[in-house]
This record gives sequence, C-alpha cells and structure tokens, in this order.
Amino acid sequence: MLTANAANIVLLKKQLRDSRAQDENAAVRNAHVVASLERSLGALRHIPGLIAPYRGLAFGAMAMLLVTTVLNLVLPVAAGRVVDGFSEENLALMDAYFLAAFAIAGGLALSTAARFYLVSRLGERVIADLRRQVYDKVIGMSPAFYEKLMTG
Repeated sequence: MLTANAANIVLLKKQLRDSRAQDENAAVRNAHVVASLERSLGALRHIPGLIAPYRGLAFGAMAMLLVTTVLNLVLPVAAGRVVDGFSEENLALMDAYFLAAFAIAGGLALSTAARFYLVSRLGERVIADLRRQVYDKVIGMSPAFYEKLMTG
C-alpha cells in the first residue's frame, strides 16, 4: 500500500514537471505569436495620427454609425407594431404606427447615406495625406539612393 502511494506521488510529480514544461512551451509560443502580431499590426500605430486632423469627420462617422445601429434595432419593433396592430377599431393608432415606421425607415436611409459619405470622405482624406507623406519622402531622398537602387 505504501509503495503504491509512493508510485502515485512520483507519477504526480512527473506529470507536474511535464505540465510545467508544456506551460513554458506554450508561453514561448504565445510570445512568438504576440511578437508576430505586433510586427504585422505595427503599421496601424500611425493611423490615429493620420485621422487626427479630421476629428470632426471621424466623430461624425461614429455618431452616424450609432444612429444607424439604433434605427436598425428600432425598425423591426415598429414594423411589428404595424403588423400586429391591424384592426378597424384603432385606425388612428394604425396611422401613427405606419407614420412612425416610415419615419424610422427614412431616418435610417438618411443616416446610412450620411455615414457612408463621412466614412468615404475620411478614408479619401487619410489616403491623400498618406500619399503626400510617401511622395515627400521619396522626393526628399538623395540622388545617390536612386543610383544604388536601380528601378524601372
């Protein structure tokens, strides 16, 4: 009985060592994954600096995104009221439901169009600034650089 317990203890210690080694290997693998992800996403660090001059457009786009999200959540409720409320006793209430559903759909259309415009405008401005920065960098390089780098 005592030898069985000792064997179990030895086995448990071995399993603990193996699990620690696996944990260390997993930690090393995770560190490599994190480092790789940081390298691949490193260029995204510069995006806030490119968007900063266009804060108004960015906040407007986020506001329109919030408005369209809310209207997308409210529209099915309004449509449900229209469908569920059909009866001749509440014609005035049905008119109000239809008007509300149409107003929500119209608001959704307008806010979606505004969001699309703002996001497109913001993207175009950021890309134009990025192109300008690349162009300025390329133009500012010395002629020796282009002599060494024989391109097109």
